[in-house]
Amino acid sequence: MDGKGGWVCMFFGIFLVTLMITGCAHTAAGAPESVFSLSGELMELTIDEDPLPGEVNLSDYSTGWDEGYDAIEAVVLDKDDEPVSSGTGSISGSAFSIEIRKLTAEELIPAPDLKFDEGVTISDEGAYVNVLEGLIINGSFAVKMKGALVLDDDLEPVSMDITQLHWIYADREVSITGSFDDNEITYRYDLHLDEGWNQVVFTGDADFLEEHMDITMFTGDEPDNLEWMVDVWL
Repeated sequence: MDGKGGWVCMFFGIFLVTLMITGCAHTAAGAPESVFSLSGELMELTIDEDPLPGEVNLSDYSTGWDEGYDAIEAVVLDKDDEPVSSGTGSISGSAFSIEIRKLTAEELIPAPDLKFDEGVTISDEGAYVNVLEGLIINGSFAVKMKGALVLDDDLEPVSMDITQLHWIYADREVSITGSFDDNEITYRYDLHLDEGWNQVVFTGDADFLEEHMDITMFTGDEPDNLEWMVDVWL
């Protein structure tokens, strides 16, 4: 690729597109809760030189993110697509903590509005949900994730995989399961949501040679080695 760090622009350009396509889903660790807390260290990518061919892990290029801000916020979109604060917290250096509150009925949207295809079944189509798309710090966006990219000898991407931790709020128990294909992307869902906030794992695996991507979202335990990455696609 042209210029140092060009490979990472490609990687995160695709990463951002997958977020926009899926609408992002997110949930809290352990049993569902009406209110829960998040904390951790904010990280950023620091790329001084192009990597060697082979597998490149984000964790090898991440360092603490400290821009001097002291406030952090969680934001959801209401049924009119207007941003609504769903929690506030504080930052000290690169460390943060935030409490996410219970959502109100006016801040939830019908589950069928998540634009699933006919291959996906919603156990209760009267359910209302909403998605926490990450945390906001003065316009910057933080997502808990990990990722890896495989480069060929010319530092062109061959494949990539990403894993994120997301949060979905549901007003009742509901399952969203099934799969469908949309152009070169296969979507798979295995979401079993209880009332309140639920933890959801998002994975994306892309094969650039085959020009295909698999996206899976499921309720489950937090994967190992995730980091709170800030503005990774910029």
